[in-house]
Amino acid sequence: MRRLTQILVLTILWSGGLSLGARAEDEAVVSDPAPSAEVARAQFTLAVVEREPAEAIQQLSNDHRQIYFWTELRNLAGTQVLHRWEWNGQVLAEVPFEVAGPRWRVFSSKQLETNWLGEWTVSVVTNTGEVLAQESFSYTAAEPAPPAAPAPAASPGARSERPEAGSATGP
Repeated sequence: MRRLTQILVLTILWSGGLSLGARAEDEAVVSDPAPSAEVARAQFTLAVVEREPAEAIQQLSNDHRQIYFWTELRNLAGTQVLHRWEWNGQVLAEVPFEVAGPRWRVFSSKQLETNWLGEWTVSVVTNTGEVLAQESFSYTAAEPAPPAAPAPAASPGARSERPEAGSATGP
């Protein structure tokens, strides 16, 4: 009888351990979260070259009239996002994009008026209204150009080898 009890206990422990292992594996499969949707990179730039931003801009003077907002989106395939352009808190444009892959790079641009000085913000917004990212830049008045340097004065007694236009040359 004692031998039968030992066999029974071992059988229960062995089968219980096996089912616990199976449950742990099942839970691991179920608990693996899907990759989260994100904006991997976002920045203002003056140019986009081969689908990449040329340089990062945080401040821009109004002698420039166009700026781009570039974003790299991750895990948003099959959704729509938009760039919402705001100037001093007022929405001036919304540019929608259809995201067609797991890594998607998009950009929009804005033609700026020279008097639209102040804070500009672009938000990356999902079709459900969730703001995924937000960046800002400052649009400022250009520094006045320095006055042109005066032409060098001719030295006393210097003579031009070429006759000036409209002047007569004599013998």
